[in-house]
Amino acid sequence: MNDIRRVLSYNDVLLCPRNSELDHISDANIIIDYDNLPSPFSVIPIVNAPMDTVCSSELIKYLTYMGMPTTIHRWFSSYEEQLKFLESCKTDCVPNSVFLAVGNVDKWRDWINGLLQYRTEHNALFGILVDVANGDTKASINTVEYVRSIFPNNTNIMAGNIATRSGFCRLQEAGANFIRCGIGGGSCCETRTATGFGIPTLTTVFDCAKVKESAYLIADGGIEYPGDICKAIAAGADMVMVGKMLAATDMSSGDKCDKDGNLTVNPDEYKFVHYRGMASRESINKLNSKKSVVSVEGVSGLIPYKGRTIDVVQEVCGNLRTAMSYYAGCRTWDEFRRKVKFVEITNAGWNESLTRVI
Repeated sequence: MNDIRRVLSYNDVLLCPRNSELDHISDANIIIDYDNLPSPFSVIPIVNAPMDTVCSSELIKYLTYMGMPTTIHRWFSSYEEQLKFLESCKTDCVPNSVFLAVGNVDKWRDWINGLLQYRTEHNALFGILVDVANGDTKASINTVEYVRSIFPNNTNIMAGNIATRSGFCRLQEAGANFIRCGIGGGSCCETRTATGFGIPTLTTVFDCAKVKESAYLIADGGIEYPGDICKAIAAGADMVMVGKMLAATDMSSGDKCDKDGNLTVNPDEYKFVHYRGMASRESINKLNSKKSVVSVEGVSGLIPYKGRTIDVVQEVCGNLRTAMSYYAGCRTWDEFRRKVKFVEITNAGWNESLTRVI
């Protein structure tokens, strides 16, 4: 029997407060410069998950307006439809920070070729997201290598997901610029219970941060609170991907429901939002109606409505500035990562961290 390793989730740790000599939270710069890219850009390090109940053109427009990177999911009937959706999201976005998701090249070659041809003919500035449940597979690595072979110098490639240092290294060597780290941590993901495989995302981030060279690390899955974003970056993440946090807001593409679970278009009646994993039975049946369901690794259902996207995003950005400046005494994320220390807590310590009012 193998030795069993101790691993940690976000709720197992807290960040230790430091002395701060900064005058104001505005002294903190929450933007990261991603200089080590074929096409560099600078953004707030929060990116939306490529899920069909998250991505709406309205949401993508707002996130890009706020100076955040974005992804566009791959659950369309054709690459032309995906490009049409991209056109509907046109706004003053940060160039090169939008990523269009694709599947593996064995099944998606024509789709990938169509996007790459469009990118060449229109001098488009989107990157490619190789969106595979287990990115540490031959098909995923071959896809990254395929895209990189066509655009060796000027295209940003995002890939994943992986859970181990070796998986990170393989995608990094294949030519990925951003690697999504985390398997089974999403709120509507059943991979860990359905297959028994997975590693708590925080531990994956700690592990993969040790082998970063040419690629940036995206912490993906398990983000429940803004503080988890801070923990992920402190652990070595360069960007954090969120799904449920945005899905629960008004600009998401999920259906909105009233207190009784009935569909409504009246914002005053919003109480729940429909949210689903892309490996849920509902998604698989809708997107592959002519195919039998092989493996269900996600769920679908209602999540509590959290309010306007504008309010939620601005509040999260405020939390990040406060964490960096007031509690860490840091001006940049690089300084934050160097100086902030973790402490491990018990269940009682986590319970003490939660609000306890009615």
